[in-house]
Amino acid sequence: MADGSVVPGLAESWEISDDGREYVFTLREDARWSNGDPITAEDFVFSFRRLVNPSTQGPLAAMMEPIGNANHIRKGIAPPDALAVRVQGEKQLAVTLTEPTAHFLEILAHTLAVPVHPDNVDRYDDALTAADTTALRVTGAYQLAAISPQRAVLTTNPHYYGADKLGYERVELNFIADHDQQLAWFINGDLDVTSHVPDRDYATLRREFKRELVVRPFYGVLTYAFDTTEPPFDNRAIRQAISMVVDREAITGDLLAGGNPPAWHFVSPGVNPAGNYFYEWRSWPRERQIEKAQALYAEAGYNANNPLQFDLHHIAVGEYEAIATAFAEMIETHLGATVTAKAKPFEEVVQGWRNFAQWDMHRYGVGGTYNDANSILEVLQSDSYRNPAGWKSDDFDRLLREAASEQDPNRRATLLLDAEALMLQDYVMLPIYFMVTKRLVSSEVEGGEITVMNQLFSRHLSPRNANLR
Repeated sequence: MADGSVVPGLAESWEISDDGREYVFTLREDARWSNGDPITAEDFVFSFRRLVNPSTQGPLAAMMEPIGNANHIRKGIAPPDALAVRVQGEKQLAVTLTEPTAHFLEILAHTLAVPVHPDNVDRYDDALTAADTTALRVTGAYQLAAISPQRAVLTTNPHYYGADKLGYERVELNFIADHDQQLAWFINGDLDVTSHVPDRDYATLRREFKRELVVRPFYGVLTYAFDTTEPPFDNRAIRQAISMVVDREAITGDLLAGGNPPAWHFVSPGVNPAGNYFYEWRSWPRERQIEKAQALYAEAGYNANNPLQFDLHHIAVGEYEAIATAFAEMIETHLGATVTAKAKPFEEVVQGWRNFAQWDMHRYGVGGTYNDANSILEVLQSDSYRNPAGWKSDDFDRLLREAASEQDPNRRATLLLDAEALMLQDYVMLPIYFMVTKRLVSSEVEGGEITVMNQLFSRHLSPRNANLR
Protein backbone atom coordinates (compact mmCIF):
# COMPACT_ATOMS: atom_id res chain seq x y z
CA MET A 1 0.00 0.00 0.00
CA ALA A 2 1.03 3.64 -0.38
CA ASP A 3 1.59 3.95 3.37
CA GLY A 4 4.08 1.08 3.25
CA SER A 5 1.88 -1.49 4.93
CA VAL A 6 1.93 -5.09 3.72
CA VAL A 7 -1.46 -6.39 2.58
CA PRO A 8 -2.62 -9.78 1.25
CA GLY A 9 -2.04 -10.50 -2.43
CA LEU A 10 -1.70 -14.00 -3.82
CA ALA A 11 -1.56 -15.09 -0.19
CA GLU A 12 -4.84 -14.34 1.54
CA SER A 13 -3.36 -14.93 5.00
CA TRP A 14 -0.27 -16.12 6.86
CA GLU A 15 0.77 -17.35 10.26
CA ILE A 16 4.10 -16.72 11.97
CA SER A 17 5.48 -18.94 14.72
CA ASP A 18 6.17 -17.52 18.16
CA ASP A 19 9.93 -17.65 17.56
CA GLY A 20 9.56 -15.75 14.26
CA ARG A 21 11.22 -18.47 12.14
CA GLU A 22 8.25 -20.33 10.62
CA TYR A 23 5.89 -18.74 8.10
CA VAL A 24 2.90 -20.56 6.67
CA PHE A 25 1.14 -18.80 3.79
CA THR A 26 -2.34 -19.73 2.61
CA LEU A 27 -2.87 -18.86 -1.05
CA ARG A 28 -6.12 -17.51 -2.40
CA GLU A 29 -8.44 -20.22 -3.73
CA ASP A 30 -9.14 -18.03 -6.78
CA ALA A 31 -5.46 -17.28 -7.50
CA ARG A 32 -4.82 -18.39 -11.10
CA TRP A 33 -2.24 -17.92 -13.83
CA SER A 34 -3.34 -15.98 -16.88
CA ASN A 35 -4.02 -19.24 -18.76
CA GLY A 36 -6.37 -20.40 -16.01
CA ASP A 37 -4.00 -22.80 -14.21
CA PRO A 38 -4.29 -22.59 -10.42
CA ILE A 39 -1.39 -20.89 -8.66
CA THR A 40 -0.09 -23.41 -6.14
CA ALA A 41 2.42 -23.62 -3.35
CA GLU A 42 4.57 -25.77 -5.65
CA ASP A 43 4.88 -22.80 -8.03
CA PHE A 44 6.50 -20.77 -5.24
CA VAL A 45 8.83 -23.61 -4.25
CA PHE A 46 9.94 -23.92 -7.88
CA SER A 47 10.43 -20.16 -8.24
CA PHE A 48 12.27 -19.59 -4.95
CA ARG A 49 14.64 -22.48 -5.65
CA ARG A 50 15.32 -21.10 -9.11
CA LEU A 51 15.92 -17.64 -7.67
CA VAL A 52 18.76 -18.78 -5.36
CA ASN A 53 20.20 -21.42 -7.72
CA PRO A 54 23.72 -20.19 -8.71
CA SER A 55 23.04 -21.05 -12.37
CA THR A 56 19.79 -19.06 -12.60
CA GLN A 57 19.80 -16.64 -9.64
CA GLY A 58 18.62 -13.08 -10.10
CA PRO A 59 20.65 -9.97 -9.23
CA LEU A 60 18.73 -9.51 -5.97
CA ALA A 61 18.86 -13.15 -4.88
CA ALA A 62 20.79 -12.18 -1.73
CA MET A 63 17.55 -10.68 -0.39
CA MET A 64 16.24 -14.23 0.07
CA GLU A 65 19.10 -15.27 2.36
CA PRO A 66 16.94 -15.18 5.50
CA ILE A 67 15.41 -18.45 4.21
CA GLY A 68 17.13 -21.54 5.55
CA ASN A 69 20.07 -22.78 3.42
CA ALA A 70 19.71 -19.96 0.87
CA ASN A 71 23.20 -18.67 1.62
CA HIS A 72 24.80 -22.10 1.16
CA ILE A 73 22.85 -22.72 -2.05
CA ARG A 74 23.96 -19.42 -3.56
CA LYS A 75 27.57 -20.31 -2.75
CA GLY A 76 27.21 -23.75 -4.34
CA ILE A 77 27.65 -25.56 -1.02
CA ALA A 78 24.10 -27.00 -0.95
CA PRO A 79 21.71 -28.05 -3.76
CA PRO A 80 18.68 -25.84 -4.65
CA ASP A 81 16.21 -28.39 -3.27
CA ALA A 82 17.75 -27.84 0.19
CA LEU A 83 16.03 -24.44 0.37
CA ALA A 84 13.78 -24.39 3.44
CA VAL A 85 10.49 -23.96 1.57
CA ARG A 86 7.96 -26.75 1.36
CA VAL A 87 4.43 -27.57 0.23
CA GLN A 88 1.96 -28.23 3.04
CA GLY A 89 -0.98 -28.54 0.69
CA GLU A 90 -1.83 -27.32 -2.79
CA LYS A 91 -2.56 -23.86 -1.41
CA GLN A 92 -0.23 -23.79 1.63
CA LEU A 93 3.42 -22.79 1.50
CA ALA A 94 5.72 -23.15 4.53
CA VAL A 95 8.97 -21.19 4.83
CA THR A 96 11.60 -21.66 7.55
CA LEU A 97 14.09 -18.89 8.25
CA THR A 98 17.63 -19.36 9.56
CA GLU A 99 17.05 -16.58 12.09
CA PRO A 100 13.98 -14.50 12.92
CA THR A 101 13.69 -11.70 10.35
CA ALA A 102 11.04 -9.15 11.21
CA HIS A 103 11.17 -7.52 7.76
CA PHE A 104 10.69 -10.80 5.87
CA LEU A 105 7.18 -9.89 4.70
CA GLU A 106 8.54 -6.65 3.22
CA ILE A 107 11.07 -8.72 1.27
CA LEU A 108 8.28 -10.93 -0.09
CA ALA A 109 6.39 -7.82 -1.24
CA HIS A 110 9.25 -7.18 -3.68
CA THR A 111 8.82 -8.30 -7.29
CA LEU A 112 11.63 -10.82 -6.90
CA ALA A 113 9.21 -13.02 -4.92
CA VAL A 114 6.62 -13.18 -7.73
CA PRO A 115 6.37 -16.81 -8.92
CA VAL A 116 7.48 -17.89 -12.40
CA HIS A 117 5.43 -20.40 -14.38
CA PRO A 118 7.57 -23.42 -15.38
CA ASP A 119 6.20 -23.18 -18.93
CA ASN A 120 7.75 -19.72 -19.32
CA VAL A 121 11.15 -21.11 -18.37
CA ASP A 122 10.84 -24.09 -20.71
CA ARG A 123 9.46 -22.15 -23.67
CA TYR A 124 11.44 -18.90 -23.74
CA ASP A 125 15.09 -17.91 -23.57
CA ASP A 126 13.99 -14.29 -23.35
CA ALA A 127 10.30 -13.83 -22.71
CA LEU A 128 10.31 -10.15 -23.72
CA THR A 129 11.50 -10.96 -27.24
CA ALA A 130 9.15 -13.90 -27.72
CA ALA A 131 7.14 -13.96 -30.91
CA ASP A 132 4.02 -15.24 -29.14
CA THR A 133 3.77 -13.07 -26.05
CA THR A 134 0.20 -14.18 -25.35
CA ALA A 135 1.53 -17.59 -24.28
CA LEU A 136 3.35 -16.05 -21.31
CA ARG A 137 1.82 -17.09 -17.98
CA VAL A 138 1.54 -14.25 -15.45
CA THR A 139 -0.07 -13.77 -12.05
CA GLY A 140 -0.87 -10.06 -12.15
CA ALA A 141 -3.74 -7.85 -13.21
CA TYR A 142 -2.47 -7.45 -16.77
CA GLN A 143 -0.92 -9.75 -19.32
CA LEU A 144 1.48 -8.90 -22.13
CA ALA A 145 -0.30 -8.52 -25.48
CA ALA A 146 2.55 -7.07 -27.55
CA ILE A 147 6.03 -5.68 -27.08
CA SER A 148 8.59 -3.75 -29.14
CA PRO A 149 11.63 -1.64 -28.34
CA GLN A 150 9.30 1.36 -28.14
CA ARG A 151 6.39 0.08 -26.04
CA ALA A 152 4.58 -2.77 -24.36
CA VAL A 153 0.83 -3.27 -24.60
CA LEU A 154 -0.94 -4.88 -21.65
CA THR A 155 -4.48 -6.18 -21.54
CA THR A 156 -6.61 -7.40 -18.67
CA ASN A 157 -5.75 -10.83 -17.30
CA PRO A 158 -9.23 -12.44 -17.23
CA HIS A 159 -8.16 -14.89 -14.51
CA TYR A 160 -6.84 -12.23 -12.14
CA TYR A 161 -8.80 -12.41 -8.90
CA GLY A 162 -9.61 -8.68 -9.02
CA ALA A 163 -10.19 -8.40 -12.78
CA ASP A 164 -13.74 -7.04 -12.32
CA LYS A 165 -12.40 -4.08 -10.35
CA LEU A 166 -9.78 -2.89 -12.87
CA GLY A 167 -10.29 0.60 -14.23
CA TYR A 168 -8.58 0.05 -17.57
CA GLU A 169 -8.86 -2.84 -20.00
CA ARG A 170 -5.70 -1.81 -21.84
CA VAL A 171 -2.47 -0.16 -20.67
CA GLU A 172 0.40 1.07 -22.85
CA LEU A 173 3.88 1.32 -21.39
CA ASN A 174 6.02 3.63 -23.54
CA PHE A 175 9.78 3.18 -23.15
CA ILE A 176 10.94 6.81 -23.14
CA ALA A 177 14.23 7.30 -21.34
CA ASP A 178 14.53 11.01 -22.16
CA HIS A 179 12.73 13.10 -19.53
CA ASP A 180 12.22 16.01 -21.94
CA GLN A 181 10.48 13.72 -24.39
CA GLN A 182 8.24 12.37 -21.65
CA LEU A 183 7.26 15.91 -20.75
CA ALA A 184 6.51 16.77 -24.37
CA TRP A 185 4.32 13.68 -24.78
CA PHE A 186 2.45 14.53 -21.56
CA ILE A 187 1.81 18.13 -22.60
CA ASN A 188 0.55 16.91 -26.00
CA GLY A 189 -1.84 14.48 -24.32
CA ASP A 190 -0.01 11.37 -25.56
CA LEU A 191 0.99 10.21 -22.08
CA ASP A 192 -1.10 10.00 -18.91
CA VAL A 193 1.68 9.25 -16.41
CA THR A 194 5.40 10.07 -16.59
CA SER A 195 8.13 8.25 -14.71
CA HIS A 196 10.13 11.46 -14.12
CA VAL A 197 10.13 15.17 -14.86
CA PRO A 198 13.16 17.26 -15.88
CA ASP A 199 14.62 18.92 -12.79
CA ARG A 200 15.20 22.21 -14.58
CA ASP A 201 11.45 22.41 -15.34
CA TYR A 202 10.37 21.67 -11.78
CA ALA A 203 9.65 25.29 -10.78
CA THR A 204 7.63 25.91 -13.95
CA LEU A 205 5.68 22.70 -13.55
CA ARG A 206 4.81 23.62 -9.96
CA ARG A 207 3.15 26.76 -11.29
CA GLU A 208 1.53 25.45 -14.45
CA PHE A 209 0.66 21.86 -13.48
CA LYS A 210 -0.23 22.16 -9.81
CA ARG A 211 -2.82 19.42 -10.00
CA GLU A 212 -0.83 17.05 -12.20
CA LEU A 213 2.60 17.33 -10.57
CA VAL A 214 2.97 14.67 -7.88
CA VAL A 215 6.00 14.78 -5.58
CA ARG A 216 6.48 12.02 -3.04
CA PRO A 217 9.33 10.81 -0.81
CA PHE A 218 11.49 8.12 -2.41
CA TYR A 219 13.58 5.63 -0.44
CA GLY A 220 16.98 7.02 -1.33
CA VAL A 221 19.56 9.46 -0.02
CA LEU A 222 22.51 11.25 -1.61
CA THR A 223 25.46 11.23 0.78
CA TYR A 224 29.22 11.59 0.94
CA ALA A 225 31.09 8.75 2.62
CA PHE A 226 34.23 9.25 4.69
CA ASP A 227 37.08 6.74 4.45
CA THR A 228 37.15 5.91 8.16
CA THR A 229 39.95 3.33 7.75
CA GLU A 230 42.88 5.78 7.66
CA PRO A 231 43.84 9.46 8.15
CA PRO A 232 42.52 12.04 7.91
CA PHE A 233 39.00 10.69 8.36
CA ASP A 234 39.71 8.06 10.99
CA ASN A 235 39.28 11.10 13.28
CA ARG A 236 35.67 11.65 14.38
CA ALA A 237 36.23 15.34 15.20
CA ILE A 238 37.18 16.27 11.65
CA ARG A 239 34.27 14.26 10.26
CA GLN A 240 31.89 16.22 12.49
CA ALA A 241 33.50 19.53 11.56
CA ILE A 242 32.93 18.93 7.87
CA SER A 243 29.37 17.76 8.50
CA MET A 244 28.59 20.98 10.35
CA VAL A 245 29.88 23.44 7.75
CA VAL A 246 28.01 21.91 4.81
CA ASP A 247 24.86 23.97 4.25
CA ARG A 248 22.30 21.42 3.08
CA GLU A 249 19.53 24.00 2.69
CA ALA A 250 21.69 26.06 0.34
CA ILE A 251 22.41 23.01 -1.79
CA THR A 252 18.82 21.79 -2.02
CA GLY A 253 17.19 25.21 -2.24
CA ASP A 254 19.54 27.41 -4.26
CA LEU A 255 21.50 24.86 -6.27
CA LEU A 256 19.03 22.08 -7.03
CA ALA A 257 15.60 23.70 -6.67
CA GLY A 258 14.10 20.37 -7.64
CA GLY A 259 12.00 19.48 -4.62
CA ASN A 260 14.63 17.38 -2.83
CA PRO A 261 14.49 17.98 0.95
CA PRO A 262 17.77 18.38 2.85
CA ALA A 263 18.87 15.21 4.64
CA TRP A 264 19.78 15.31 8.30
CA HIS A 265 19.59 11.58 8.78
CA PHE A 266 20.09 8.42 6.72
CA VAL A 267 16.72 6.65 6.48
CA SER A 268 14.25 8.43 4.22
CA PRO A 269 10.99 9.90 5.57
CA GLY A 270 8.01 7.61 5.12
CA VAL A 271 10.01 4.39 5.43
CA ASN A 272 8.83 1.79 7.95
CA PRO A 273 9.24 1.75 10.85
CA ALA A 274 8.81 5.49 11.29
CA GLY A 275 11.17 7.66 13.32
CA ASN A 276 14.37 9.54 12.64
CA TYR A 277 17.36 10.90 14.55
CA PHE A 278 18.37 14.56 14.24
CA TYR A 279 21.58 16.29 15.28
CA GLU A 280 21.18 18.65 18.23
CA TRP A 281 23.11 21.36 16.38
CA ARG A 282 20.73 21.28 13.43
CA SER A 283 18.63 24.03 15.03
CA TRP A 284 21.60 26.22 15.97
CA PRO A 285 22.18 29.54 14.18
CA ARG A 286 24.52 29.12 11.23
CA GLU A 287 27.23 31.19 12.90
CA ARG A 288 27.24 28.93 15.94
CA GLN A 289 27.47 25.82 13.76
CA ILE A 290 30.51 27.20 11.94
CA GLU A 291 32.16 28.32 15.17
CA LYS A 292 31.80 24.83 16.67
CA ALA A 293 33.09 23.24 13.46
CA GLN A 294 36.17 25.45 13.52
CA ALA A 295 36.84 24.45 17.12
CA LEU A 296 36.64 20.77 16.16
CA TYR A 297 38.95 21.44 13.21
CA ALA A 298 41.53 22.87 15.57
CA GLU A 299 40.98 20.01 18.02
CA ALA A 300 41.86 17.59 15.24
CA GLY A 301 45.20 19.37 14.80
CA TYR A 302 44.51 21.51 11.73
CA ASN A 303 45.10 25.23 11.26
CA ALA A 304 46.27 27.77 8.67
CA ASN A 305 49.81 26.41 8.82
CA ASN A 306 48.64 22.80 8.70
CA PRO A 307 45.46 22.76 6.63
CA LEU A 308 43.43 19.63 6.05
CA GLN A 309 43.95 18.33 2.51
CA PHE A 310 41.87 15.59 0.94
CA ASP A 311 40.47 14.23 -2.33
CA LEU A 312 36.75 14.27 -3.01
CA HIS A 313 35.54 11.84 -5.67
CA HIS A 314 32.23 12.55 -7.37
CA ILE A 315 30.35 11.69 -10.54
CA ALA A 316 30.96 13.80 -13.63
CA VAL A 317 27.28 14.45 -14.25
CA GLY A 318 25.39 17.78 -14.11
CA GLU A 319 23.92 18.25 -10.65
CA TYR A 320 26.40 15.92 -8.94
CA GLU A 321 29.31 17.98 -10.19
CA ALA A 322 27.64 21.21 -9.10
CA ILE A 323 26.94 19.76 -5.65
CA ALA A 324 30.56 18.62 -5.26
CA THR A 325 31.83 22.07 -6.23
CA ALA A 326 29.57 23.81 -3.70
CA PHE A 327 30.41 21.18 -1.09
CA ALA A 328 34.17 21.76 -1.51
CA GLU A 329 33.78 25.55 -1.43
CA MET A 330 31.89 25.43 1.87
CA ILE A 331 34.62 23.35 3.51
CA GLU A 332 37.43 25.51 2.15
CA THR A 333 35.67 28.78 3.08
CA HIS A 334 34.74 27.90 6.65
CA LEU A 335 37.58 25.60 7.67
CA GLY A 336 40.49 26.66 5.47
CA ALA A 337 40.95 23.12 4.16
CA THR A 338 42.16 22.26 0.66
CA VAL A 339 39.71 20.04 -1.18
CA THR A 340 40.62 18.48 -4.52
CA ALA A 341 37.37 17.57 -6.26
CA LYS A 342 37.90 14.83 -8.81
CA ALA A 343 35.10 14.19 -11.28
CA LYS A 344 34.97 10.60 -12.51
CA PRO A 345 32.68 8.52 -14.71
CA PHE A 346 29.87 6.80 -12.84
CA GLU A 347 31.29 3.32 -13.51
CA GLU A 348 34.70 4.29 -12.10
CA VAL A 349 33.20 5.70 -8.92
CA VAL A 350 31.03 2.63 -8.39
CA GLN A 351 33.83 0.17 -9.14
CA GLY A 352 36.44 2.00 -7.08
CA TRP A 353 34.72 3.02 -3.87
CA ARG A 354 35.73 -0.15 -2.03
CA ASN A 355 39.39 0.60 -2.79
CA PHE A 356 39.91 2.89 0.20
CA ALA A 357 43.52 3.68 -0.73
CA GLN A 358 42.33 5.63 -3.78
CA TRP A 359 40.12 8.24 -2.15
CA ASP A 360 39.37 10.15 1.07
CA MET A 361 35.72 11.01 0.56
CA HIS A 362 33.31 10.06 -2.19
CA ARG A 363 29.77 10.56 -3.39
CA TYR A 364 27.52 7.67 -2.39
CA GLY A 365 23.88 7.42 -3.37
CA VAL A 366 21.93 4.60 -1.78
CA GLY A 367 18.33 3.47 -1.92
CA GLY A 368 16.31 0.76 -0.24
CA THR A 369 15.25 -2.36 -2.10
CA TYR A 370 12.30 -2.99 0.22
CA ASN A 371 10.28 -0.73 2.49
CA ASP A 372 12.10 -1.12 5.78
CA ALA A 373 14.84 0.85 7.50
CA ASN A 374 16.99 -2.28 7.63
CA SER A 375 17.28 -2.21 3.83
CA ILE A 376 19.54 0.84 3.93
CA LEU A 377 21.11 0.53 7.38
CA GLU A 378 22.45 -2.95 6.62
CA VAL A 379 24.92 -1.54 4.08
CA LEU A 380 26.94 -0.24 7.05
CA GLN A 381 27.26 -3.56 8.83
CA SER A 382 30.88 -4.45 9.49
CA ASP A 383 30.89 -7.42 7.10
CA SER A 384 28.78 -5.83 4.35
CA TYR A 385 30.40 -5.88 0.93
CA ARG A 386 28.53 -2.62 0.24
CA ASN A 387 29.94 -0.76 3.28
CA PRO A 388 31.04 2.53 1.69
CA ALA A 389 33.07 3.88 4.61
CA GLY A 390 35.00 0.89 5.94
CA TRP A 391 33.31 1.59 9.27
CA LYS A 392 32.98 -1.18 11.82
CA SER A 393 30.90 -1.09 14.98
CA ASP A 394 30.02 -4.09 17.12
CA ASP A 395 27.21 -2.12 18.76
CA PHE A 396 25.69 -1.17 15.39
CA ASP A 397 25.85 -4.77 14.19
CA ARG A 398 24.25 -5.97 17.43
CA LEU A 399 21.38 -3.48 17.17
CA LEU A 400 20.56 -4.61 13.63
CA ARG A 401 20.64 -8.27 14.68
CA GLU A 402 18.34 -7.56 17.61
CA ALA A 403 15.99 -5.56 15.38
CA ALA A 404 15.81 -8.41 12.87
CA SER A 405 14.68 -10.88 15.53
CA GLU A 406 12.44 -8.49 17.48
CA GLN A 407 8.74 -9.30 16.99
CA ASP A 408 7.35 -6.29 18.84
CA PRO A 409 7.08 -3.48 16.22
CA ASN A 410 7.55 -0.64 18.71
CA ARG A 411 10.64 -2.21 20.27
CA ARG A 412 11.99 -2.97 16.79
CA ALA A 413 11.50 0.64 15.68
CA THR A 414 13.49 1.79 18.72
CA LEU A 415 16.36 -0.59 17.93
CA LEU A 416 16.57 0.58 14.32
CA LEU A 417 16.46 4.21 15.38
CA ASP A 418 19.21 3.56 17.93
CA ALA A 419 21.33 1.98 15.20
CA GLU A 420 20.84 4.95 12.88
CA ALA A 421 21.61 7.39 15.70
CA LEU A 422 24.81 5.53 16.60
CA MET A 423 26.06 5.74 13.02
CA LEU A 424 25.12 9.40 12.66
CA GLN A 425 26.71 10.33 15.98
CA ASP A 426 29.94 8.84 14.71
CA TYR A 427 29.66 10.94 11.52
CA VAL A 428 30.37 8.02 9.19
CA MET A 429 28.25 9.39 6.36
CA LEU A 430 27.32 12.94 5.44
CA PRO A 431 23.74 12.97 4.10
CA ILE A 432 23.01 15.83 1.68
CA TYR A 433 19.47 15.35 0.40
CA PHE A 434 16.70 12.81 0.19
CA MET A 435 15.57 11.62 -3.19
CA VAL A 436 12.00 12.22 -4.27
CA THR A 437 9.68 10.84 -6.90
CA LYS A 438 8.46 13.52 -9.30
CA ARG A 439 5.81 12.51 -11.79
CA LEU A 440 3.09 14.08 -13.85
CA VAL A 441 -0.28 12.31 -13.61
CA SER A 442 -3.12 13.36 -15.88
CA SER A 443 -6.13 14.96 -14.21
CA GLU A 444 -8.20 12.44 -16.22
CA VAL A 445 -6.71 9.61 -14.14
CA GLU A 446 -7.63 8.88 -10.55
CA GLY A 447 -6.81 6.36 -7.86
CA GLY A 448 -3.56 4.92 -6.71
CA GLU A 449 -0.78 6.49 -4.71
CA ILE A 450 2.95 6.54 -5.38
CA THR A 451 4.73 4.53 -2.72
CA VAL A 452 8.03 5.37 -1.06
CA MET A 453 9.53 2.71 -3.37
CA ASN A 454 8.29 4.75 -6.40
CA GLN A 455 5.60 2.22 -7.25
CA LEU A 456 2.41 3.29 -9.00
CA PHE A 457 0.31 0.25 -9.89
CA SER A 458 -1.85 0.31 -13.03
CA ARG A 459 -4.41 -1.91 -11.30
CA HIS A 460 -5.19 0.92 -8.88
CA LEU A 461 -5.81 3.50 -11.60
CA SER A 462 -9.09 4.34 -13.30
CA PRO A 463 -10.51 7.04 -15.60
CA ARG A 464 -12.47 9.82 -13.97
CA ASN A 465 -15.47 9.03 -16.14
CA ALA A 466 -17.29 5.73 -15.89
CA ASN A 467 -16.35 4.43 -19.35
CA LEU A 468 -13.34 2.17 -19.65
CA ARG A 469 -10.59 3.27 -22.02
